[in-house]
Amino acid sequence: MGNEENVKKNLEIAISYQEKYDFYIVSLVFTVLALSVQTSHVEGNVLIKISELVAWIALLFSGISGLSMLRNARFLYKLIAMKFKYENKEDSLKELQLKGVNEIYILEDSKDHPIEEQLKFAGDSVSKIEKKLKEEQNKNNKRYRIQNIFMIIGFSFLIIARGLFPLYFK
Repeated sequence: MGNEENVKKNLEIAISYQEKYDFYIVSLVFTVLALSVQTSHVEGNVLIKISELVAWIALLFSGISGLSMLRNARFLYKLIAMKFKYENKEDSLKELQLKGVNEIYILEDSKDHPIEEQLKFAGDSVSKIEKKLKEEQNKNNKRYRIQNIFMIIGFSFLIIARGLFPLYFK
């Protein structure tokens, strides 16, 4: 197996583990939220109620942020695939150019075009896709941070509401 095949295989494994982790965290957040709402006690100290409400809101924000991140993942993969497509096209055109080809037939408009023009188009497409990919990855990173921060806040307030307050405010 070649080095490129190893890289591809390891990348697929990494993506698989990341997807499983993302699904696990989102389902964990919504499961804890659902269980905490179902087992809540209406009576009790006001601080317990407020703490539990803050936990629910934080867990809801965490879950929604996680869902948004999962939804955006397919768009990121499409952008990556498009980037690879245009990079491969650019490489193929450079090979043709090295072989002395000056024009290339384009099926979409049924005529020959200068290979330089097509190289520029492929290069420009790669640049535009890389810019958009970076923007989307930054958005996803923000969603990831929001998800984790609100999950920690939600779990913390839930522990306070269910564990600490009842010990001191009975």
